[in-house]
Amino acid sequence: MAVFHKGIFLNELYRSRKTLLVNSIVLALLMAVFAGFSDMVTREDFVSLLKTYPQSLLEAFNIDPDIMGTFEGWMAGEAYVMYVLILGIVAAMMGSSTVAKEVDQHTSEAVFTLPVSRKAVFLSKAASHLMVITVSALLSTAASLITGFAVAHVAYPGRVALMFAGGYLVSLAFAGVGYAATSFLDSDRTAMSLSIGFVLISFTLNAFSGMSESIRWVANGSLFHLLDVTVIARGDSFPAVGALVSALIYLAGLFGGMLVFSKRDIAA
Repeated sequence: MAVFHKGIFLNELYRSRKTLLVNSIVLALLMAVFAGFSDMVTREDFVSLLKTYPQSLLEAFNIDPDIMGTFEGWMAGEAYVMYVLILGIVAAMMGSSTVAKEVDQHTSEAVFTLPVSRKAVFLSKAASHLMVITVSALLSTAASLITGFAVAHVAYPGRVALMFAGGYLVSLAFAGVGYAATSFLDSDRTAMSLSIGFVLISFTLNAFSGMSESIRWVANGSLFHLLDVTVIARGDSFPAVGALVSALIYLAGLFGGMLVFSKRDIAA
């Protein structure tokens, strides 16, 4: 039995066109703005000023003063955090609304009774979400690099691309959590609220963990903690374990949600 339906994929993509357009434009412009400021914030006097800031504040926004003198170091800081925050919220919202939106808008009878398996419906909708998230990530990466080359010195564009790729995988992990939850939700508004709340709580836990060594363990409950992009910015290595865990969370949530949905009695 087929597990992909082109018509459902294209219909979901059409329904997500505003999300794709708005998110891509906003995120690309935001990354371009961050890249545009890089020439100012990478100056030695600004980097010296950062070193006087509380360590907890710096860690909240992923800022490492030792590498802030480079374009790569700057983009690995607040720019990366905002990138994952926004893309993660969009990804989680799309994942959690997969089933909840149809039930809430009373279109479940028309969609879920088609002569197509529920697995095909779920995976086709998820494929369109993946395209929206991927396009937004690619445009954001391109915008940051193009602006960086125009106004600053980008010594290692590959590192920047890898950082954004890592953030993309973390965002997919948020989508996976959304897919795992969607079949248990009957309201699109609830799905959106829970998605935004989960991403913000995850960010808060990661930021809060930097306040003291005694509470650093709370970062383990945050998906932001999965991948340390400062390692990439320094050119040490690519955090393959964090990338793998992010991908596994996405796949586990996707297929787990699909299985729950395939067995659940959805009221029309």
